[in-house]
Amino acid sequence: MPEYPLKQRRIAFKNTIFPVVAATGLICMSYCTFAAQVSAPNDAVIRVIKSFHQHPQETVLGLEEMLDDVLPEYSPATIQYLLSYFYMKLGDFSRSESLLEQGLENVDQINEPLLYHRLLLQKSQLYEKTERQRGFFMISALVLLFSLCVALVILQKKRARYQHKLEQIAMTDSLTSLLNRQHTFKLLEEQADIAGACGKKLAVALLDIDLFKQVNDNFGHAAGDEVLRTFGALVRDNFRKTDITGRIGGEEFLLIFPDADITEAKAATDKFRAALKTAGNALPYALGPLTVSGGIGYVTGPDTMAAELEAIDKALYQAKETGRDAIIVVDKSTDGFTV
Repeated sequence: MPEYPLKQRRIAFKNTIFPVVAATGLICMSYCTFAAQVSAPNDAVIRVIKSFHQHPQETVLGLEEMLDDVLPEYSPATIQYLLSYFYMKLGDFSRSESLLEQGLENVDQINEPLLYHRLLLQKSQLYEKTERQRGFFMISALVLLFSLCVALVILQKKRARYQHKLEQIAMTDSLTSLLNRQHTFKLLEEQADIAGACGKKLAVALLDIDLFKQVNDNFGHAAGDEVLRTFGALVRDNFRKTDITGRIGGEEFLLIFPDADITEAKAATDKFRAALKTAGNALPYALGPLTVSGGIGYVTGPDTMAAELEAIDKALYQAKETGRDAIIVVDKSTDGFTV
């Protein structure tokens, strides 16, 4: 009786071990068959990859020709896999994706599982490279767009500065750096319109350098130009920024004093006359003190501007005739002049 259970155990062991051994044998046979199937393609793949690294274009062209005439060691999916890989390396992602899709359609998942896995892996890699390239192109486009915007802004600023410089040249007297005749009278008309519309009076002065012709005759035109440059610099330094000053003739100048009465304009002009005398003594020529004669009056509107300027001009000549170096004010109350 005790041996009966042992016999049963032996029978159960035999019934168990034989299926296990048989299954193990089948697995080994399947593995050997699989290894035999994939070893040759792997070797071929390695040879083609080595050829690609040495001669990329020739290798790709050769594989393209093999798509229609497949050799025994290459399945269609293998060639499409290789071409897809090579085109991805060459940067032709569109062609690589097309070949990859064809390879996935042609691959035998049962007999070529390793190739199928490679195709799937390559599809993932291609997607990553495509997205990376798309991101790179987008960043490059944004950088290029930003650079173009910056360049346009810089160009626009340079153009605006150049335009402003041209406008300044067009309205400025080159010798004194004051406004030229045309622009001075344009601004005078605008100020006269404002004064007439607001019911205000606009103080205006005409100045003329005394004995300027003698300066040119005795010391030459270089000395005369130096006097004019000195005059212009002193005008810019001694009058307000809001005052409008321009050269309207050879040695004749027009000054406009917005929001100032004649008393203030006369005081500013007398201060300028004193500065001009001092500057004349400092010039490199034996000129002596520089003096100026002038007339000051009101302009009340555009309709009366011509007559009022004529009266101011008469006041200037009155100053010349009475000994020069004086500023005479037009006195409308008496139709005369006051010093």
